[in-house]
This record gives sequence, structure tokens and C-alpha cells, in this order.
Amino acid sequence: MASRTRGWVAIAAVGAAGVVLTLVVQERYHHRVLTLVFLWAAMGLAWNIISGYAGQISFGHQVFFGIGAYVTVLLVVKTGLTPWIGMGLAVAVAVLAAVLIGLPTFRLGGIYFGLATLAYPLIFRIVMDWLGYQEVAIPMMRERPGWFMQFTEPRSFDLLALGVLAATLVLSRLIETSRLGYRLRAVKENEQAAEAMGVDAFRAKMAAYVLSAVPAAVVGAVYIHAILFIVTPDAVFGLLVISQTLVVALVGGIGTLWGPLIGAAVMVRVGDLAAFDLVRAHFHALLEIISSEKGAVVKTIGDAVMATFIRPEHAIVAGLRMRAAMDGLNAKRGTRDLVVKIGIHEGPCLAVMLNERQDYFGQTVNIAARVQSLSTSQEIHITGPVIEAPAVAAILDKEAITPIQKQAALRGIADKIVVYEIP
Repeated sequence: MASRTRGWVAIAAVGAAGVVLTLVVQERYHHRVLTLVFLWAAMGLAWNIISGYAGQISFGHQVFFGIGAYVTVLLVVKTGLTPWIGMGLAVAVAVLAAVLIGLPTFRLGGIYFGLATLAYPLIFRIVMDWLGYQEVAIPMMRERPGWFMQFTEPRSFDLLALGVLAATLVLSRLIETSRLGYRLRAVKENEQAAEAMGVDAFRAKMAAYVLSAVPAAVVGAVYIHAILFIVTPDAVFGLLVISQTLVVALVGGIGTLWGPLIGAAVMVRVGDLAAFDLVRAHFHALLEIISSEKGAVVKTIGDAVMATFIRPEHAIVAGLRMRAAMDGLNAKRGTRDLVVKIGIHEGPCLAVMLNERQDYFGQTVNIAARVQSLSTSQEIHITGPVIEAPAVAAILDKEAITPIQKQAALRGIADKIVVYEIP
């Protein structure tokens, strides 16, 4: 009885510590790290229910993460339904998916089960692409941001993520101390012996799989609103999600209540600090160049920057300087970690004010983003309206640069367009 009480006290202590950290932390970056730690710990705990307690190693648990993200966002886009209700429907869809996946897949055992689970996220990626949902952006709701989970205060996302973690800890603790938990441990140790003792192994595994799908779907729904803002098949059904989940669970220890939380605290923090050091050096150089070339940063998404310039020639000079700056930083560091992939396009766009910040939308912005995606490391791609500007041609002649013309099919754009690579 005392050990059970200590477990609940420990969960309460984690929740209290999370609230204190949320209130004490000041910088937005640290709030982002805190949110990521809470969400990945919850995702690791969800995976731990089926793979840690039951011993059924799943390599496709991101399928529930992706369902949570896609269902929630599509309900907002198509029906205007708040994600607070959408999450409940996403959980229902994830549970149904877990049943449909588990019924045939649990007929397999060992490594064959793990390999079979890999197929389901791939299937969902193909289906989303086929349905035309390659990129689904969360619509901005300025009138009721809280009702649509679009908080301006980062502490709100911290507390939301902490709530998800606390609920998943409670679920895991309930499973650990229940008859289902004992059955799962018996199945993990020796499935044949457990069945000989009267344990229905198939039913126990199905129950664990369905229960593990619930927090995974909720994490996906919160993650897309707190971190990504745009849902794509690769981002939510890709291998990166399951890789991160496996890392936090394995580092902290699988089959334990606290393992995923410890792993998330260690791995997210260490990995994010290293990435932050690179991104900070990257941003410092880019922002300085953009400002000096009469440009302005519209927004940053992850390690990407969207900027506007007064004239095309300012943009092309800034792009050439950015590429040289990254080469210089890499030479100093003795690495090739910092790279730029630049796309430049000119045209009209829609400017709006959102949360006291100006943002830009429209076909011009979409084309610029697609052109940027054509670039690989240290490449610059520009469109016809840019290269046709007399000042741009003069700059390229002065630098002895001969653009390479090519045709490109841009996703979401009906016709192929002519683009130019700046070597």
C-alpha cells in the first residue's frame, strides 16, 4: 500500500514541478524546450504501454500521432470545430485504427509484429498524399485564439503539454497496478506460459494497444498546434516521430513508469541545445544581412526564415551574401553544419496583422516557398520576374554568374514554371 501511495505522490510531485518550471522560465526558447520535453515524454509513455509493459515492439506508433494531428486540423479547416472537441474525435478514430490494425497484426509475433507495424504509417502517408492533404495549415482564428488552441502566451502550451503528460502518467500507473498490468508482464516474460495459466494474451495485447493509442493521438493533436502549425504526411507519419519516441523510451528505460520522462528530459534538452547553437549562429548571420539589404523578416518557422525586400536586386544580393556567410561560418567551425537553401520570387501578396504581427499570404508566398524547396545545400533558385529585373541582371554580370535555366513542377501549382539556379 505504501509503495502505491508513493507512486501517486511522485506523479503529483512531477506535476507540481512542471507547473513551477512553467512559471519560472522566462525565455520563449526555454518554454519551447519544456513543451517538447513534456510532449515527447508522453509519447514515450504511450509507446511504453504496448512495447514496454507488453513487450510488443511497435515501429509504427506514429500512426496514432499522425491521426491525432490530421483529424484535429482537418476538423478545424473543414467544419470550424474547435480542436478541444476535435481531439476527442481524433482519439475515437485512433482507437478504431488500433482495433483494425491490431486484429490482424497481433496474429504475428516477435520481430514480425514490429516489421508489420512499419507498414501502417506508410499507408497513411500515401493516403494523405492521394487525398491532396500534402500540406494542411491551421487556419488563424484571431477572435477566439484560446478556443482554437492558438495561444500567444507560451506558458499556455507548457501547461497543456504538462496536462497531457500528467494524464499519461496516471494512465500508465493505473495499468501498472491493475490486473491488466500483471497480465501484460506475464505475456512479456513468456506468452505460452501465461496462456497456460489462463491469461488471454491476445485480448491483453489488444487492450494495451488500444490504450496506448489514446495518449499518442492527443500528443499529435497538441504537437501540431504548439510546434508545427502545418501538418504534412512526412512530419506526422514519418520515421522521425517514431525515432524520437524510441530514443526517449530506450534512454530512460522501457517497461518503467519514469523511463520515458527521464529520457525526454535528457535527450530533448541535449539535442535541442546543440541544434539551438547552430540555429542561433545561422539566424544571427541571416538577420544581419537581411537588415542591411533593406529587407525585413516576416516570420521564422523552425530554422527557416521568410523575408521581404524592397526590390528584387536587394533580395539577390542578400541571397549571395547569405551563401558566402554560411561558407565563412563553416570554415571557422571546421564543419559543414550550417547551410542555406534559398528561393526568391516577386509578386503581389496579401498582408494581414495577426497577434500584433504582420504576416503575408497568397500565391506569391506559396510559389516562393515551393521554389525554395527546389534548392539543396548552398543553392539559390529564382523565378522569371526576379531575373528579368535589370538591376538583377547587372549584379549577376558583375559577379560573372551565369544562371542555369530549368523547368520545374511546383506542388500545388498547376503549370510548370521556369526557374533559374544561381550557381
